[in-house]
Amino acid sequence: MTLPTFIIGGAAKCASTSLHAYLDEHPEVGMSRPKQTHFWDTDTLYSKGLDHYATYFAHVTDEKAVGETTPSYMHGRYIAERIKTGIPEIRMIFIFRDPVKRAYSNYWHGYRKGRVVGSFRDALDNPDCRHFWERGRYAKFLEDCFDVFGRENCHLLLTEQLNKAPQETLEKIWNFIGVDPTFKCAIAGERKNTHRIPRSMALQRFAYEHLSVAGKPEENSQYDEDGNLEIHFKYRRFWRARKLATGVINRFNMKAADYPPMDEESAQLARQKFVEDNQRFADLTGIDIHEWWKYA
Repeated sequence: MTLPTFIIGGAAKCASTSLHAYLDEHPEVGMSRPKQTHFWDTDTLYSKGLDHYATYFAHVTDEKAVGETTPSYMHGRYIAERIKTGIPEIRMIFIFRDPVKRAYSNYWHGYRKGRVVGSFRDALDNPDCRHFWERGRYAKFLEDCFDVFGRENCHLLLTEQLNKAPQETLEKIWNFIGVDPTFKCAIAGERKNTHRIPRSMALQRFAYEHLSVAGKPEENSQYDEDGNLEIHFKYRRFWRARKLATGVINRFNMKAADYPPMDEESAQLARQKFVEDNQRFADLTGIDIHEWWKYA
């Protein structure tokens, strides 16, 4: 039974798709199929046991390191404890991005999926969009992860570092997961998720309401008694058929387009949400975020 030796977590819209693809290029690394298994944060999958989890790695042969990427694994101590119990020797990689830009990207992801109605400015005060902000409060999630896995078993990087110096950043990861650190990834620096927006918003809203695979994000994003975010990912009934149908709609209803820039008023309001959290993250990790997130 093949199980991962490392797992990539973090937060959505932090370039985990690109990172997954870069790692999959290394001849000594085998990555899960599909990228996001959601095994550890989905009760129905977790209840099937490690034999089921191993099916995501059935294609792996003699690779030295095996991994998967599900960003939401960072969001909930119970997830970390499940992973540590199931794979005691696991190593964790967490990727982070400027939380304001991450939230803005998350907003547009929700918009193009038909999940969000209204402007980004509206989302700042919309209770149903609370998860946009909570997912960017990195420090409180990391504290639990460090406690469960041990700081020495967690490797941290920023999206901005991966974009600016991909080979150097990957070399540190190769060392961390125990594979040849001299390997040069030919696709490093390439973006694997490009921007798209719907041609018909009405059709996209229909697909979201009736055909989407997962439940509503605000339902998956639950909060404990202290107000801390926990992700409980849920598949809806007939999810395979739903996935096929939404794939067909997305193929014909989406067009490539850059997102409009964030207006300065919204940016300033969003930055205020993360002042304390950014400092807490910097103190906890020792990362000089001021070099990468100028406003911080």
